[in-house]
Amino acid sequence: AKDRTEEYSGSYVRHALASMLSERGEINEARDLWSKAKDTPNSFHAWGRTEWRMGEYKKAIDILREGEERFPTNSRIKHALGSCFRDLGSYSLAVSCYKSALKCASPPSVPYVYTALGTAKYECGDVEGAREFFGRATGTSGIHAEGWTAWGRMEEIEGERNRANEVYSEGWEKGLKRRNKQWRMFRGGFVRFLINTGEVDEARRKIVRAVEADEGDWRMWVTWGKLEGDCGNTVKAREIFKRATTT
Repeated sequence: AKDRTEEYSGSYVRHALASMLSERGEINEARDLWSKAKDTPNSFHAWGRTEWRMGEYKKAIDILREGEERFPTNSRIKHALGSCFRDLGSYSLAVSCYKSALKCASPPSVPYVYTALGTAKYECGDVEGAREFFGRATGTSGIHAEGWTAWGRMEEIEGERNRANEVYSEGWEKGLKRRNKQWRMFRGGFVRFLINTGEVDEARRKIVRAVEADEGDWRMWVTWGKLEGDCGNTVKAREIFKRATTT
């Protein structure tokens, strides 16, 4: 047992070093370390995704498939493999991987997989299927910002203005007081939607609520300043930009 523990620890350390090196562009050294760190699923996940970002699609899929064989209950590897197939347009394979990931995903990971399924369904033209999975993603976890964002954006693209507004409005109430990057992006998307559809007064009301709940969201302050400038309220815009620099 001791030898096994030490072997795993060594693999994890090599994986951590490989990840750092890959971020610095020292990819060959990172690859060598990952190839010697196959006792941890994190190595396969990180290595596969890195190869994918570099355009080495076949290598990425081969690595992730090997990881899936070694760690058949690791949902992150299955999810990453599904995303590789989705990016290649192999939607049936992508959906199969995502559904396999669902079977072993931990509760916090489930909404992310549902959102990935919704995205895959939409990209292959199945709008109703996408709605079903986005609904599951946001229903499983009401605070899953990525699900609300993807769903609202899809309805926008489809020209379903009322549906988009309903999705954005429900998500808005769920995550108004949350201050992470994902929720800030969601709120920004909703405000952009309102501005683009001519609902300037409602957009302004949403912006005020957003900065009251999260003063540190500088992008929202910039959006507000630009909105007032575009509306001819130059003095107000200057006041907003000045205030933004002091929050």
